[in-house]
Amino acid sequence: RKGGIPWPLVLWRVRATPGTLAWLWWSTGDGKGAREAAMPGTGAPTSAADELLLPPLPVLLEEEKAVESDSEQWDDAHAPSHTSAVVEDQDRGIVTTSKDLEEDWEEAAYESFRNKRESTCVLRRCTFPCKNRSVWCFRRRSDHLITVLCSLGMFFLVTGLSIVPVVDLAIQDGVTEDLVISSSRSPTFNEWETNTGDDGPLVRYDLYYFDLQNPSEVLEGAKPELVEVGPYAYKKLWHRFNIAWKDGGTRLQFKERYWYSWDASRSGAGLAPTDQLTNPNLVAFAMEAMLEEYAADIVLPAAEALVYRSNAAGPAPSRVTLELADSMLSLLHGDGWRGLLKLVLCAAGPSGASPFQTRSAHDLYFGYWHDPILALLKAVIQELSPSTAMTTYVDGITSNYTSDADADRRTGTSQIRTGKGSINKVHQYDYYQNMADLYVCVSPDESTGDDDTETVPVCPEFDSSWTEDQIAEKGYVFPWSALSDCKISKHSDAQNFQPFASSPSQRKRRVFIDDVYRSVTLEHYDTYEWRGIQLDRMGLATADMQTANCSWAWPEGDFWCNPDNANFFDFGPPGLLNMSKLSAGLPLFASKPHFLDGHPYLRETLQGMEPNKDIHDTYLDLDRLTGVPFRIAERLQLSAHLTDWDMPSLPL
Repeated sequence: RKGGIPWPLVLWRVRATPGTLAWLWWSTGDGKGAREAAMPGTGAPTSAADELLLPPLPVLLEEEKAVESDSEQWDDAHAPSHTSAVVEDQDRGIVTTSKDLEEDWEEAAYESFRNKRESTCVLRRCTFPCKNRSVWCFRRRSDHLITVLCSLGMFFLVTGLSIVPVVDLAIQDGVTEDLVISSSRSPTFNEWETNTGDDGPLVRYDLYYFDLQNPSEVLEGAKPELVEVGPYAYKKLWHRFNIAWKDGGTRLQFKERYWYSWDASRSGAGLAPTDQLTNPNLVAFAMEAMLEEYAADIVLPAAEALVYRSNAAGPAPSRVTLELADSMLSLLHGDGWRGLLKLVLCAAGPSGASPFQTRSAHDLYFGYWHDPILALLKAVIQELSPSTAMTTYVDGITSNYTSDADADRRTGTSQIRTGKGSINKVHQYDYYQNMADLYVCVSPDESTGDDDTETVPVCPEFDSSWTEDQIAEKGYVFPWSALSDCKISKHSDAQNFQPFASSPSQRKRRVFIDDVYRSVTLEHYDTYEWRGIQLDRMGLATADMQTANCSWAWPEGDFWCNPDNANFFDFGPPGLLNMSKLSAGLPLFASKPHFLDGHPYLRETLQGMEPNKDIHDTYLDLDRLTGVPFRIAERLQLSAHLTDWDMPSLPL
């Protein structure tokens, strides 16, 4: 078609030929076209409107045959009677040739064909009163109404199909703008920086303790009787400082301080942080683990050198003294380290020490000073080497920083992705306290601490350029067996996750949990609706809680053997995460409270275990659209492995 701008109106069926489809256009063309497209070989012109009413080629050929048949009948009835090449009208002075008659016949045949088609079509040709242009009009009011309704339906269909991606794009832009923290003016910056304000996220931090009721009987082989006490309720507060944006706002560096504020209104009736509770003495457990592992290689040679050097420095020892010294040293051979452990425990403090201790709820969790066992060791060490620094501080399960300066001294710099330029990476770690791969400070520099001022000893701030030897020299250890198992980078900090996660693979989230110094997988548990918002419930992956020791893979169907967990030294019963490498050999294990989803053996060895999935399971409820956690329940239990504490009789 030449001229004019086509406006699609409706897809219509040509009545004359069922099944035939023809596009109808509203045309304001110049009325010129080529009839050749409609009637090959005729060479006669037709208007653009004429052309648009012609059916597709297969139907056209059928109708042309019909027209030819009709034209033959028309020709028989109306053909001219003369045969001469030239006919003269003498009266009017007009000369008509056979060619003129042939063209008149063709025009009449075409008009008959067009009139026949127009009589069965929805539209008819109307004369436009300007410049000999023509348009097409509806024959009947019902055809007009149907066409209008179909046009409206097509309009709303196209609008509906196009508006959905437009709205989705607008929502994604809005979510991205809210989540990205590319500057201090970003909408979520203030609540990310600190939650001390009135509109900051509220983190309820509740502690429950298992108070041991029969410590003396346990040392004689009885089953521990535990009573759960709690909650001791706190509010977890944070403040991030030393904030700096890098790489055009795509990365964010900072240090962070956490501290815990007592919340009496939510705590159990009559409970206070000063309540005295009986729990494992972790210093005694650490002493046992150290002596058992290093007695033959370190403790025994040191004790022998000490005894013989003391004898050589003074007068000649008597026979009784030598016999007593030999008797004492003989205790250190084999399981004799137990004798030395008993000596240390008995000499620690006015009334000695035990594998169990009674302390305040606050000290048991947040740490304390002037431990009696460490005080004894400090006195002995400084007697032999006065220049050797040592403190009596016992670190807690978590750190309760007293100020930004305290946190600055004891922590390193972390860096996360802001989501700018790549929203799928929002809140992913580049590194945590200068570490892209996890190392743990287990031997802090004692010279940096002080008992009198209660200054906590620390390791030097981690430097990623250190060699492995330098890392060990600075007091850090590599907690797992393979570097790939200690990856922190590309794991979420759990404050936000990838938004717009629709596929099941995207719903598996990798998160670094600093409480257990481990990256874990969160898998999709369930989807539910809360106040019109669709939330995905995520939980700890079942595979992460399985054992690498196949002898524990029973009952069959409930537990199985996961060889990958050998990298984390998980060789005990299923349901435990081995934390011993993180605590300098201290036999600590993390699990769900009351050993939920753990092996039955764990609950059978204790009295007082009553697991309940509703109150003991760990989960995160995430908005799939924004990736924002609406509710987080991080429920972890820390347990110490109680081994054989039989003590020998000493010849004293």
